[in-house]
Amino acid sequence: MKQFLPLLLAVCGFGGSAAAGPCLTGTLQDYINLGAGGCTLGAVTVSGFAIVPGQSFATPIDPLTVQVNPAGGYLSRLDLIFDAGAQAGDLLESIFRFHVAGAGLYTTGVKLAGARASGDGAVTSTLDTCAGSAFPGNQPTGCAGVSGSAVTIVTPGLSMLYDARTFPFTSFFDVFADITVDGGLGGSAYLGRSTILIGATPEPSQVLLVLSGLAALAIARIRKVHAYRRSQ
Repeated sequence: MKQFLPLLLAVCGFGGSAAAGPCLTGTLQDYINLGAGGCTLGAVTVSGFAIVPGQSFATPIDPLTVQVNPAGGYLSRLDLIFDAGAQAGDLLESIFRFHVAGAGLYTTGVKLAGARASGDGAVTSTLDTCAGSAFPGNQPTGCAGVSGSAVTIVTPGLSMLYDARTFPFTSFFDVFADITVDGGLGGSAYLGRSTILIGATPEPSQVLLVLSGLAALAIARIRKVHAYRRSQ
């Protein structure tokens, strides 16, 4: 059975795009520095990370202070570690866009974790997606494809920690992420982590590879059992 393990690991890994390397843990600035080449995140490639203008009265969160932890799979994710707090009168914002390419893209979502607020403070994380096309400017408006917004928020009286949108199958997403930590006029807010989720179905050929690998493991196990029984 052991001789088939490398085969199973290989077919489950898929390999992604040959032009881009795998996404690694780094800062948001590191991802911006990847440029158009991007990196592979499971079955998809993410690229073109760029900071865009946010609210004029907000303090931009330095992308060097935001750690990004990637994880692949059919529901791939980017964990954004902020560890950012705002007091009364403070509004912190991280707003950026990026592109997603891959076969069978169908959903994007966002989660909040370690978020809290007091008084009139609030934490929000919004994901705007244009499926099959791109937002023409530096705002998530004017999508010529199918657009959708996923919104999460934490206030003293409200906790919406997860939201997602599904789309017709496509090979391209243009995504805007907007995360705010708002202390309000007399409150406070804190954000530990916001997670971006991207869903893609595997191509039929990839499914066949996985099934072939599982079949090989099953055959090897059956043969091993038969050989053991004959030896008794």
